Amino acid sequence: MPQNPISFNTLNPAGKLVAQYGGYQGDEYVSQFHGTKYTSVYNGYGFSGGNPTAVTTSVGLATTYVGICLSNPATNTNNLVVRRVSATIIVEPASFLSVGLITGYSAAGIVTHTTPLTPFCSKIGATKTPLGATISATGKLDSACTLVGTPAWTQFFSTITSTTVPSINTDLEDGIILIPGAYAAIGTTIASGSSGFYGSIEWAEFPV
Repeated sequence: MPQNPISFNTLNPAGKLVAQYGGYQGDEYVSQFHGTKYTSVYNGYGFSGGNPTAVTTSVGLATTYVGICLSNPATNTNNLVVRRVSATIIVEPASFLSVGLITGYSAAGIVTHTTPLTPFCSKIGATKTPLGATISATGKLDSACTLVGTPAWTQFFSTITSTTVPSINTDLEDGIILIPGAYAAIGTTIASGSSGFYGSIEWAEFPV
């Protein structure tokens, strides 16, 4: 015998009562009308930022870091969910250069922000959430800072040679979460060519 869906109501972010539907097995009917990032961006939780000018990257896991780094302040009440990283090398390297993701953690977090960058809300032009709260990134983004704890390579994206200089654009699928005190940075195994690196990081912020 067919099982009819059971309907129930819920409030949407604007405070309007709307119907949702669930089945007899505890399943819920959901819509894929939007992409996976839409709701968090619409509600003002998505952010991104990049280097406004090209920089010369630091070498490997050096704590005196240059590139692009996203860090979560130790006193923050949000986790930062890393969604996508991208990098472009515009100057040929002197030799083989691998590009990867560096991560680390310290209870005190990164405190030396040598060259801060400005994060932007991914809901372009928005300054308020649908409920009227001010949109403001709590994560810190830097093109130069001092890494803390024990930096480590988390994954590598590509190897670049003097004749092969690809751009890197990697969807991390929300697979890295930075708790307060943690950070993620795009790194190169050797220094890039002089003023040869652009990078960007996309992330979302959710309560701890």
